[in-house]
Amino acid sequence: MSHIQITGLSKKYGSTAVLRDVHLGIGEGEFVVLVGPSGCGKSTLLRAIAGLETTDGGSIAFDGEAADHLPPQQRRLAMVFQSYALYPHMTAHDNMAFGLREQRQSEALIAQRIAKASAALHLDDYLDRYPRQLSGGQRQRVAMGRAMVREPRAFLFDEPLSNLDAQLRVQMRAEIRALQRQLGTTTVYVTHDQEEAMTMADRIAVLRAGRIEQVGDPLTLYDEPANEFVARFIGSPPMNVVDARWTQGQLSLGEGIRLPAPPGSAGRHDEAVRLGIRPEHLVLQTGEASLSPEAPLLRLRVSAVDYLGSITELHGTVPGAFDASPWLARLAGRHRATAGEEVTLTWNPSHAHLFNPESGARLSIATQAARPSHRHEH
Repeated sequence: MSHIQITGLSKKYGSTAVLRDVHLGIGEGEFVVLVGPSGCGKSTLLRAIAGLETTDGGSIAFDGEAADHLPPQQRRLAMVFQSYALYPHMTAHDNMAFGLREQRQSEALIAQRIAKASAALHLDDYLDRYPRQLSGGQRQRVAMGRAMVREPRAFLFDEPLSNLDAQLRVQMRAEIRALQRQLGTTTVYVTHDQEEAMTMADRIAVLRAGRIEQVGDPLTLYDEPANEFVARFIGSPPMNVVDARWTQGQLSLGEGIRLPAPPGSAGRHDEAVRLGIRPEHLVLQTGEASLSPEAPLLRLRVSAVDYLGSITELHGTVPGAFDASPWLARLAGRHRATAGEEVTLTWNPSHAHLFNPESGARLSIATQAARPSHRHEH
């Protein structure tokens, strides 16, 4: 296990800045996921940690010792790539043994480490096969085994599951997380898939345009996003965010559309804001009592309905709203609705998020229900 400290890291390609003053501490045995849209700098940051990218400023340290001057082979890190990077002319066994043989380790030690990794990764029946004889998931396990046998100070994963189908991705991310807990090895993992990040990470770092927007455990980022970008990026499907305005102590979404003020917003006067509600927090209002006397009511004109088994998704717009952006309601159960129909939605006021329309910063911290701890045992 190793502690990694990144301080003020910057990197440019020509005149384009891809990392801008990045600060990030990664604790011993911690699983940290870097997420963000394409081109945000997450893979560049991972490659800088590995020593595969030079940087223009800042520093990287392992266990308090500067590592900027160290070439990749001296950093004692193991990297697992999206492409697996297996040698096609070598068996799974020899692919896993290759790095140790290059280090001139004894065959006895190599056999011992491969046996341990193979058992953990369920590869015993495949060690004599060539990559072309393996499925995508098996090749990924071999790539992980090659990293494991080196017994590195940290694992670095660069979108390792993006070549797999959806069902296998779910299986593999559970296996990687369980293996990391078992080994207790510090891990930095890059993905563009925020659902993958939410289910695997101890902490998530959200990047945009080379900067870290927020770092925190998955539920903190979900419940208390620092800004509109994080709010929309974390959560699937994305948060509904629309223009609104404070008017006479209420939140107005348009002519005649007035909502009760969310908790923590007292004292605000006439000003523009952005209102955010997650699709899964919306509830279909029927003839029964609403969530509370203060619960807002909003008319949605349905444009499309998706039935997903135990979930119904309603797509639509709010007639008369300032903002013509589409809304999405993700409702538990099956609800019949047709295009053109208007339905009434409501939500718990504490689930509302307010953002500054210019800076995107979150304006109020909604009172959230107690959250389960996301800490993992290592």
